[in-house]
Amino acid sequence: MTTVKKLHSETSFESKVLEYSDALHNFGLKLTRNTQDAEDLVQETIFRALKYRTYFEEGTNAKAWLFRIMQNLFINNYRKKSRAPQKLEIENTIIPPSHSISIDSQVYNAGLSDQLRMAVNSLDETLKTVLLLCDVEGFRYKEIAKIMDIPLGTVKTYIHKARKTVKIKIERHRQRELRLSA
Repeated sequence: MTTVKKLHSETSFESKVLEYSDALHNFGLKLTRNTQDAEDLVQETIFRALKYRTYFEEGTNAKAWLFRIMQNLFINNYRKKSRAPQKLEIENTIIPPSHSISIDSQVYNAGLSDQLRMAVNSLDETLKTVLLLCDVEGFRYKEIAKIMDIPLGTVKTYIHKARKTVKIKIERHRQRELRLSA
């Protein structure tokens, strides 16, 4: 009987993880701004979640736990890439990676004004992530603190700073537009 119960709980856990695959994919796209990288990040997140399922505390927020795994993987990969020697590719000289947009990113960005999207994308990765977790994914401050493994007060500070920075950048853009049209 314990074998049947254990098998059922494993299946239940797997279905719980897979239930959030779309949300993970959307968050991965927002972090990486690249469809292939987002898919790799989701796959690695699900793999890690299943591998380390014993660390998941039953009754806690599974979505927040998965997002934390994804966030940690993204940060680790980002740090790894920033320490790696830079490779010059012909494609990068024609179209810089920051200007290449995947179809899924275009769908995501269609809901945002150009000024807002550019302002959010120009934020430091930590500020951008906190802002996306709060304002796009709808996590509460306490959940964001757990996902990012930072104090609650820091989350509040980062969200305030990110929103203020975005607001200032949008206002500067509008003022430039007004000066150009005058």
